[in-house]
Amino acid sequence: MPATEPADVGQVLKGQGTMRLLSGGGSVLLGGLLLTLVLIPSSSWTAFFLHPLRAPGGAPLPVLGEGVGLLRVLLPLCGIGWLMAGWYLLRRTPTHAGLRADPTTSVNRFLIFGICVAIVGGILIRLPLLEDGLWYDEIAAFWYYGQFGPGPIMGNMFTPANHVAQTLATWGAVSLNGGALDPITLRLPALVMGLASCWPIWILVRETIGGRWPLVGLLLLMLCPIAVLESTEARGYAFMLFFSASACALMTRYLRTGRLELLPVYALCCACGIWSHLVTVVVPVGHACLLVAMFCWSTQSNRRAAFALLSIALAALMTATLLAPTLPELWQGSSAFRALDADQPVLIGREGRWAVLGLGGSWAYFGGLCGLVLAAIGLTGAKGNSAIGRGLLVCGLPLLVALALILLLGTWIYARFLLLGLPFTLLAVTTGLHRVRLRSPLAAGCLAVLLVAGWTTDLWYRYQTPRQPIREIMAQIPDDDSRIAVIGVVDFPIILSWYVENPQRIVDAGRLLGENQELLKSSSIEWLVVGYPEKTVSDSQTRSALQIGKERLPNGFEVVDFQPGWIDEDGSMALLRRVRAPVPGQS
Repeated sequence: MPATEPADVGQVLKGQGTMRLLSGGGSVLLGGLLLTLVLIPSSSWTAFFLHPLRAPGGAPLPVLGEGVGLLRVLLPLCGIGWLMAGWYLLRRTPTHAGLRADPTTSVNRFLIFGICVAIVGGILIRLPLLEDGLWYDEIAAFWYYGQFGPGPIMGNMFTPANHVAQTLATWGAVSLNGGALDPITLRLPALVMGLASCWPIWILVRETIGGRWPLVGLLLLMLCPIAVLESTEARGYAFMLFFSASACALMTRYLRTGRLELLPVYALCCACGIWSHLVTVVVPVGHACLLVAMFCWSTQSNRRAAFALLSIALAALMTATLLAPTLPELWQGSSAFRALDADQPVLIGREGRWAVLGLGGSWAYFGGLCGLVLAAIGLTGAKGNSAIGRGLLVCGLPLLVALALILLLGTWIYARFLLLGLPFTLLAVTTGLHRVRLRSPLAAGCLAVLLVAGWTTDLWYRYQTPRQPIREIMAQIPDDDSRIAVIGVVDFPIILSWYVENPQRIVDAGRLLGENQELLKSSSIEWLVVGYPEKTVSDSQTRSALQIGKERLPNGFEVVDFQPGWIDEDGSMALLRRVRAPVPGQS
């Protein structure tokens, strides 16, 4: 980057001083708030976090008391950490040493128009998916956590369904909308965070490529199928994308400029990202690996790396404080995160294949492979270009850490968990287009058209096929007194009761078809809903019969409808109705 011109030095120093004042002052305020929270007694914290479903006889479980005790220990430590960070920033003033001009992106009417078109287009692309019926995880998150308010949301994690930051935001959206539980209200926070991710992606591309290419990165984000899908889902993945992209953009910028005021914001983004989804922990871990390498092998970067490592330590302390009420419970249930059952997703299978294709921005073959080709070309752009290489390292190392942890710990994995790697994909694809365009604008145009075609094809399929057709299946059952038997994974009957006026109609018929034959013989059961047939129907011929819908299944049920779904390896569902013998004398 070119050095700053003398005439611009005063302006740059003034801007850096303002940012340092805001960052340092914000850190002091946050530290003061955390120290103030120490004054709240343990009994008040326990009452605030108490979950109605986790309070037998009205008394809190011992694990909650342990979490509150841990919180009261961490609050002063974290508060002091933020006060020290703020004090250090406020007592220092920007100097001329190492002053660099920011990468310039000429802002003109064309660029502003392009940004507006990209964002409006991104909203329009996402609108149809916002109205999809809710699927298992979305319903479970609100059923077990969101409906009970901020205390139970922040203080409990007895199932993996609670992505705390997102669940809090969903509770807020529902409360502001008068308690409405329609899909758009529940998904609105995810939409906002998905669109807000355009800011860190813009910064990331500006730091590495510059020119007008940040607009290309923004357009790719708005169209990328994975980004679209996860910003229209009431889960924590859009939050994960925003905070991980922000952390990567801030770290990339810090490594170039050395501006200390970026580090408190970076630490806060890391903590909030992990609060949104635990897998985001690999982002600061990956960055720590890079910083340790810099500290060991580059004496010129020792001081810069040391400050960044301190910010990661502050992020770890903040994360532990945010999660403190739930940490004892998470530790007790840690075995639930290991792939111990045959039906849990691992890297060898569809989710692993999707994870690889996801590096190309799409979980479909056509779109994913088109993106992978451009990403591979972009990786070659790291040679001889330190800015691009630095950005790709910062964004890519968390993915390698995630892969290593999955293999070492033997955890189950879904491809959407790796949404934190989407900044790497978008940067690599943008770099690939940039490199091809330098040699042949025509070739770059052809590759861009192929990429758009692949991504659009994937999105079109998602428009036609719901994640999980719970709403579509349940809408076919009349609102009467007939009982509905449900076969599916754990808590699936509770999930289906979301779409039933009287939840008492739902009967749990087990996790496997044929498991409760006597129950299904009851004449009061008129309907049978089978979810996740790949897991719940062991016989392949019976699964085929469900899809064909022509054969009568055991216990006198016949297939009424079979709806495909693409989430969780097998989101398909079947609806069956009991066949009644005709009454004599009636036609």
